[in-house]
Amino acid sequence: MRLLDNKTHGRVIDALRHSLETATAASLLSNEFSVFAFEALANELQRPGSVRLLMSPHPASGVNPPPANTLLGAEEERELRNRLTASHIARTCAAWIEEAVEVAGVNAPVPHSLYITEHQQGGTAIQGSSTFTACGLGLVPSARFEMNTELEGEPVAGLRLFFDSLWNDARLTRDVKAQFLDELKRIYAPKSARSEERRVGKECR
Repeated sequence: MRLLDNKTHGRVIDALRHSLETATAASLLSNEFSVFAFEALANELQRPGSVRLLMSPHPASGVNPPPANTLLGAEEERELRNRLTASHIARTCAAWIEEAVEVAGVNAPVPHSLYITEHQQGGTAIQGSSTFTACGLGLVPSARFEMNTELEGEPVAGLRLFFDSLWNDARLTRDVKAQFLDELKRIYAPKSARSEERRVGKECR
């Protein structure tokens, strides 16, 4: 067991990069998603043979899947937005999701995040407060004090069972892949890519 706080006790992004290197499958649970978090893990996320993304309602908007303006991150990610590369990243993210990812939305709030990677020998899980955003993964400085635990071996089975219980419950979850792709398209749509990027960026401020 290892503590990850994105400060003095290790970053979630580094732990995820390491665990995804040899992963055969991955299951991600978060109530937030940022295209900049995807960008940081784009190469590693191509490695698992299957990826499941489970979204709970966004904490601010209550919407699921998250609306386009939240996919550009929070205040801490403004510097990344100002690079005006979000359109390209969103298009790349959409292609990855279209080809390799199952996306479901759970209709009840889940106030913590969970990242599980399967390996030929056992699995690894990270559970805690860090959402799938540049801020949550420790890519950008933040005043938040995150609290996450990285686990290996037997404890991962219980967390996998928890994830599966949500994923497989038709009363709680529904397929939101098409809606998620639509929100990404709002960012990279050719007709107004830059203006839309600026507009949704302003909504984040």
